[in-house]
Amino acid sequence: MLSLKKSSSWRVIIAVSLGALILATFGLRLYFNADRRWKSLNQQAEQLTAQGRMDEALAASKKALDIAQQKFDPKDSRLLTSMESVARLDAKLGKTSEAQELAQPVLDALDDQTQNLWAKRKFDDALPAAARSLDFARAVFGNQDIHDAKPLENLAQLYSKQGRVADAEQATGEALDIAHATVGPDDLRLADALQIQATVLTDENKYASRAALPAGATNSTSSSGA
Repeated sequence: MLSLKKSSSWRVIIAVSLGALILATFGLRLYFNADRRWKSLNQQAEQLTAQGRMDEALAASKKALDIAQQKFDPKDSRLLTSMESVARLDAKLGKTSEAQELAQPVLDALDDQTQNLWAKRKFDDALPAAARSLDFARAVFGNQDIHDAKPLENLAQLYSKQGRVADAEQATGEALDIAHATVGPDDLRLADALQIQATVLTDENKYASRAALPAGATNSTSSSGA
């Protein structure tokens, strides 16, 4: 009798394990099918865009976005890619409100990427994310919109850390000009632009001090203040 109970228990365990394995396999199959479908739609949208068939490209991009929203994690890069693609196409087709509605989450995600890499001092890796953010903001909002300021500020700081003084000055100057032109004097975004400019100028003064040292000399003052 005891052996029958043990045998029955093992059968239950095996059945449950097999059921879980079947469900996992089915789930993986659905996931990979969704990924293949998403990639195919993205490729189709890119080809249609290159052919100037914007309405059809937008339809394909929206289908890809639907798949990304339903099948992938909210933080998945494929969801970000789809949102960006739809927003860019909306903007090209003059659907400004639709494009801008999608744009802010994309800009926030790209800013998070930039800041995370900045915190890890991976400045070279952070630069493409900041540049992508600026290009996207300009595509959706135009070249002199306040949404352009944050990516420009990020670029200015990254350029400064790389010693690219002229590029840093240009980026922070553009960001400050946009803030002056688009927001009021009490707006925090103007204060941010002024603060970034001050930070960039401080970094530039450090570079200038080090460059002025005689060959072989050590800059103990700047080293202690770094």
